Amino acid sequence: MIKTYEISVKLMLDPSTWEVPDEVIEEILLPPIENKVSGRPRKKRQEKAWASEPKTYKTSCGQCRQEGHNRRTYRNMPIR
Repeated sequence: MIKTYEISVKLMLDPSTWEVPDEVIEEILLPPIENKVSGRPRKKRQEKAWASEPKTYKTSCGQCRQEGHNRRTYRNMPIR
């Protein structure tokens, strides 16, 4: 960890003291071209291949545990 801080860093106070190569000075740097896309952005999370199959559930009754109906439509409900 101490070796990390052994190297001294030179301060660059005045731009006239900078050593810049000629090919870098001659090059003109332009900002990147940004194309703004109209509309709502697309969601970034893609659906997985294994998750694309629709999940199917069979309805089962909570009273008699048979499939095809539920507790609300159960016909043999005892009268209290």
